[in-house]
Amino acid sequence: ADNWINCYSLTDEALASRIREDGIDILVDLAGHTGRNRLLVLARKPAPNQGLKYITNIL
Repeated sequence: ADNWINCYSLTDEALASRIREDGIDILVDLAGHTGRNRLLVLARKPAPNQGLKYITNIL
């Protein structure tokens, strides 16, 4: 990674926009259906290649 951002205070829409603006190519959710997950960010499809490790086996 070139940098790290604290996205805790960003809304799902704002985070999805930030991912698009930063040109993220691959996005993997590691939290799944746990508390405070950000699955709604992935639902907005902000990256061309994204998935959930335990469902899509993208890794």
